[in-house]
Amino acid sequence: MIDIRLRRGKELVLAPLIRRMPPISPMVLTAASFAFGLATAVFALGGATAAAVASWVLSRLFDGLDGEVARYRDRQSDRGGYLDLIGDMTVYATIVIAITAASESAPWAAAAVLMATFYLNAAAWLLLSALLAKRERSAAHNTSVPIPSGLIEGGESVVFILIALLLDAQLASLYTVFAGLTAITALQRVVWTYRNL
Repeated sequence: MIDIRLRRGKELVLAPLIRRMPPISPMVLTAASFAFGLATAVFALGGATAAAVASWVLSRLFDGLDGEVARYRDRQSDRGGYLDLIGDMTVYATIVIAITAASESAPWAAAAVLMATFYLNAAAWLLLSALLAKRERSAAHNTSVPIPSGLIEGGESVVFILIALLLDAQLASLYTVFAGLTAITALQRVVWTYRNL
């Protein structure tokens, strides 16, 4: 929902940094994002909250940089976009599992519902993306594949993980609310598909 608004601000903030960066491959930045994302899960599992939060912030910084660097240096590729999305999906799932496993309340049922809505939402936009590519149409290009906007996107997900890392006692409620919002997003994409294809 806020990704389109955040994109311009992100470009303005990161542009001076990108101009001064050595010629690092966008794939190296994608790999760094993935590594810090997995480190977030390891730190969360070990109860090292401050390290997990720092690692998460670095993961998302590199995740924001890889695409911007690729665009700035005209090195965008389908392979890079694909690996970025696979890395993000792996990191989000791994972190939720790690946070849940480390939690004193261990809200596995709520985590399972959340993971199911992640899966449903991913299917809703990935299948739509494939159909749009087949038809050579676009819903909204806010990443390497066309994704129509929805209630929950990247920006909200980053904040969700940050809150989940910090609020152990409220995890079940947080997971339930975020699962509901993610399910609404999947429904938005199904409705968009029904109306536009």
